[in-house]
Amino acid sequence: DVESIRVKFAWLADVAGVRPADAFATHAEKNNGGTVGKGTRGVSSLVMLVRETDSVDENVENAGGADLRGAYEFLRVECCLGVVQTRATLRKHPHVLTKDVHKSMRPALATLRLNVSSDAAAKVIAKYPSVLTLLPETLAAKFFFLRETCGMDAERIEKLVSSSPSILTLSVERNLAPTFSFLKDELHLGESGARAVLAKAPSVFGLRRENVGPKFAFFAERAGRDAAVAIFAKAPSLLGTSLERNIAPTATWIVETCGIVGFGDGGGDENDERISVETKTWDPRAVDVLVSCPSLLGMSVERKLAPTLFFLSRHFPDAPAPILFRAGTFSLRGHVAPRVELLDETNLANRWAPGTFLAWNVAAFCAKTGIDRDAYDEKVRECKARDDDWETGLVPTDVDVSFSHARLTNDAASDEARLGQKKRPGEDERNASASIRLAIRARAEASAPGRDNEPTPAERARARRAAKRRAGLEKE
Repeated sequence: DVESIRVKFAWLADVAGVRPADAFATHAEKNNGGTVGKGTRGVSSLVMLVRETDSVDENVENAGGADLRGAYEFLRVECCLGVVQTRATLRKHPHVLTKDVHKSMRPALATLRLNVSSDAAAKVIAKYPSVLTLLPETLAAKFFFLRETCGMDAERIEKLVSSSPSILTLSVERNLAPTFSFLKDELHLGESGARAVLAKAPSVFGLRRENVGPKFAFFAERAGRDAAVAIFAKAPSLLGTSLERNIAPTATWIVETCGIVGFGDGGGDENDERISVETKTWDPRAVDVLVSCPSLLGMSVERKLAPTLFFLSRHFPDAPAPILFRAGTFSLRGHVAPRVELLDETNLANRWAPGTFLAWNVAAFCAKTGIDRDAYDEKVRECKARDDDWETGLVPTDVDVSFSHARLTNDAASDEARLGQKKRPGEDERNASASIRLAIRARAEASAPGRDNEPTPAERARARRAAKRRAGLEKE
């Protein structure tokens, strides 16, 4: 009746902590015995809870349906979640209240505590209470696999399931075993390497083999197997990132830009065959940048990498690519820009290389530069307060570094039609990187004193290479 429903709704909202707004959050339900999908209608979480339960009576045996109060007290007391955490868990997973405490949740809790500590079990349940719906033998099989097949000790297993409890709901045969075997044998990571990857990114257990394989092959073909292993061992979360939309275009942009910016050996050259996307193997020096900072591959070119590269190149025109890209791992507004601008203001910009002063902690930076900590904090606040377009404004308007494909937009299509030539594969990416380098060089030369008549190191290097090419042609 209406009064009974009102009491249940009030208890769910006031005691259990379920959001009243969930009354409007719809879920598919079977209609007249049909299957979910065709012939379904939407009902709310709260309506389902109210309709599936007959009582909130404290006596479990007197409840005609699911015992809401019994499930709530089980989570609060037996699972050691407490009132606050129980309410927070039920706000995200209200249907746990409909599960049978005696037949389902209590046996699962007992199995969980046989394999991890009570504190770890509480963390697992708070994050992912669906583990309480698993059969005891199913749970035990997951822990047996982690302990015996993966060779994980109790401490590592506890950290693994506490950080990513959803892996306990994955199938050993369809998910856990094939993934571990693929990492260990086919990727040649070995048992310890596979354990290290899974410890850093447990979500890899949920990935399909056909999803992981192409990403490893992409780097193995271009950077070598050892480099591919090092990249994914350091940043295993990349295995869950899209190859086509993220990894491939970002890695290509980094490698191309590294070759054009240069590695501190006289500058880069956009005609250097080692940096061409047409050659399958990447320049080992650019590969070293990816291996040392694989987190770059998960960053946005447009919003993060390109603005940082342009900002530093404007202030340090001769800085090599490895230094510029390692700086990309720091916050531009909160770390890079405040330090560079403070050094400029105090005429100390030429005293240290960017890789040196960016690596210092705040206390060391202030002590070595003599800059007051309050002034440092004020500069950080000033940089963070700049408008949202500040980063994109660092990149010249004639260069488009879109996240998917870094490409020039200066009427490339019309140029192609005018010349009647078809672009070669990778030409867009190479032109984009070249345009970035040219824009960096133009800005640096325009702002650097004493550069009007004196060639830059990059210009001298290009002149030497051109002279060698001419000498070779004359000999022929």
